[in-house]
Amino acid sequence: MALAWTLSGVGCAAHLPRTGEPLAFLERSTISTATQHDQAFEARPAVHVVLHNGLEAPEILEQGGTAAVALLSFLGDFRIWRFDSAPVRTPTYEPRARLQIFHVALLGAPEDPLDPVDRPHRLVGALSFDLAHRSNGADGCALADHVRVGKSDFACEPTTDPPSTALNVRDGSFTTNYGAAGLGVRWFPGSGAVLPAGSALSATTTFEWNFPCHLDACMPTQMRARYGTVRALWSAEAELPLPVAPAWTAPTGLRVRVGAEGSVHLATADGRRPWTEFAAEVAVLHQVPRGLDLGLFVRRHQGPDYLNIHFEERLDAWIVGLVVDPSPASALVPSRAP
Repeated sequence: MALAWTLSGVGCAAHLPRTGEPLAFLERSTISTATQHDQAFEARPAVHVVLHNGLEAPEILEQGGTAAVALLSFLGDFRIWRFDSAPVRTPTYEPRARLQIFHVALLGAPEDPLDPVDRPHRLVGALSFDLAHRSNGADGCALADHVRVGKSDFACEPTTDPPSTALNVRDGSFTTNYGAAGLGVRWFPGSGAVLPAGSALSATTTFEWNFPCHLDACMPTQMRARYGTVRALWSAEAELPLPVAPAWTAPTGLRVRVGAEGSVHLATADGRRPWTEFAAEVAVLHQVPRGLDLGLFVRRHQGPDYLNIHFEERLDAWIVGLVVDPSPASALVPSRAP
């Protein structure tokens, strides 16, 4: 509410996602708990501010075409640990600017694209370009059992003999500036398809490059050697209305989403091999009056922890929680003519 008031007060066109506004491939907000013994709860908010949305032109979604979308986002990760002191440790703060170039194509389009019976296959593709800063806000040495003597996160002296080489997951600094480029594709099956009306299949891939520099806000060379210069991310998911039956066509507002995602960290140094993480998820969703998708999800995560400086620790756990989607797939399908 405060953000919306501020944006309207300065008289700019920037706004939070509106009800039914066509958007796609944006991070979702979640709050969850995990089976990992030392974790209690985790909140991962994703706040998106739309600066320009060319998809709002009616002819783009109804007839096909190309449009641009510009956004500013804040992504966070706040994990509550089961420790006696400082239960919230090394949270993630990630402001980001994103430009998306969309192209909408209608395949086998009927004479009337809004015909509720003869539905065309709808294919939506998007190129995305990001500039972002990711940090955990901590100022401790990057390595455990070290005391800072300089500005760099690795300009520290050990307090143990031999010196520890483990990362300082208690209050160690983790920060990077990165650029990213990605591709997203979403397909809505038309009439005659095996999948029922209201279904959507999506896939994305993104490459993040951590900028090399020696400023305080950039990832030190030693950290890039362990984390990787490039992170490749991917995801694939299918969304189906409930219940799923060949004779069923009328939507009830309930949908199930099944998906998987992962990442590969590349260009590590010191003989380190690329390392990967993987997660599979099932969610049941319902569109609330505000136009957002709200639901319950169950996820299985395998591999390194995704929480900033914890990336050398394992997170093999079941995660259960609530999810809010600011860009439901249904927003990319124009309303049917009565």
